[in-house]
Amino acid sequence: MWATNPGSNDSRFIALQATGQYRDDPSVYDPNPEGSLYQVPRRLFIHALEGEIDIAREIINEFQAENPVDAMTMLTVEASLGNRDAANAYASELDAKFNGPFLLNEVVWNCFCGAPFDLEATPNFKARIEEANFPWPPPTPIKFPAKDW
Repeated sequence: MWATNPGSNDSRFIALQATGQYRDDPSVYDPNPEGSLYQVPRRLFIHALEGEIDIAREIINEFQAENPVDAMTMLTVEASLGNRDAANAYASELDAKFNGPFLLNEVVWNCFCGAPFDLEATPNFKARIEEANFPWPPPTPIKFPAKDW
């Protein structure tokens, strides 16, 4: 892989997903590079893009058996796998925190998948979105086939 900076490498990974060019780059299945901001194996998202939900679910289950995964990451994972109820549950949990709207904004910013949860599941975040008059849902540069919302 050409990118040696972890941030650049993660950005390249996102671009490959958004453009569909991940199919031409077998390195997307490699382990996360040292320093990657991805908390879970990135290949999980490639399998989600390919509609291989069972494989992606196996990856996250195996990873979680030995590693803690925070609610922000699990919200993104569940959205990418098309599990709307679980994504909404994680979003609701985050929304209830003092800094919930900030955390949810980070999820939206890092998911690149449009609306990873329903606004109705996040009344505090929803109020901030309405106050700011921000459009919802946000743009969707990465389109996971199982995520139908």
